[in-house]
Amino acid sequence: ALSGMVLLRYSEIPEMNEHGETVLFQADTQYHRITVTEGDGARHLRFDRSHQSAISLDDPFESRIRYPDYMHLALALHPEPERVLVLGLGGGAITKRYWRDYPGVMVDSVEIDPVVVDVARDYFSLPEDERTRVFTQDARRFVQESDDVYDIVIVDAYYSDSLPFHLTTDEFLREVKAVMAPDGVLAYNVISAPEGEKSDLFRSMYRTAQGVWGDLWVFPIGLGEDGNTLALRNIIVLATDAPVTEQELRTAISSRVDGRVTINGFAEMGNDLYTAPVAVSDVPLLTDAHAPTDSLIKVQ
Repeated sequence: ALSGMVLLRYSEIPEMNEHGETVLFQADTQYHRITVTEGDGARHLRFDRSHQSAISLDDPFESRIRYPDYMHLALALHPEPERVLVLGLGGGAITKRYWRDYPGVMVDSVEIDPVVVDVARDYFSLPEDERTRVFTQDARRFVQESDDVYDIVIVDAYYSDSLPFHLTTDEFLREVKAVMAPDGVLAYNVISAPEGEKSDLFRSMYRTAQGVWGDLWVFPIGLGEDGNTLALRNIIVLATDAPVTEQELRTAISSRVDGRVTINGFAEMGNDLYTAPVAVSDVPLLTDAHAPTDSLIKVQ
């Protein structure tokens, strides 16, 4: 009976946080403590301890966090999408940049917490426009009930320092594929390492997605700069059945998808492509019956 209720409590708002930023907004919902702050020329959104979004005060479409920009890699596999679905809103960095940069694209976003939606609109310039709809409900329920077909589906559903297990499973990924075009692309944000003791979540997700799509392309953000495959970082996994070779993918990235993508540094993102075999024999296939994400995830 409580599942549809928003449990909201506004706590006494401090003037500054531990990072020396001015606190603009703070509230406790049934999902997390939401805090909006400003400092060093940026506006920040945090869920509990997790840094969710940061935008430039000079340009609200510029993300100060790198991983939302990497979600545009999906266009290197599907250059002319008509419909995009974003599961997880945060400050709306992915949604609003797709909306602005690709004028012919319809962008639907799904966010479980209505306070996050209000915050994205009030503090992070999330647009209200006929080309972008926001649905306030559980992402999996939305996918199960949707009659629309999407060319790109983006999953960025972290809350605080965890990941909803029901958005990681084989069953969920098959439900997502069912609302995708045959040559559609899934872009999934995973916080993990590509290899080593901090890689279990990525490798389990890889094993699970590998059973659903024909090709997976892995981009550990910053790997081309430091080469450290053991380091914890955002990893963007692209999954598709589109027949694209590695060389075609690299060419599309280096050309900014024939100039269509204006994200800063996009042409160099191909340097992060991880092509080593992914070992999956020692990690679980994630299913609705068994998805131990809490034991797999390591975010510190």
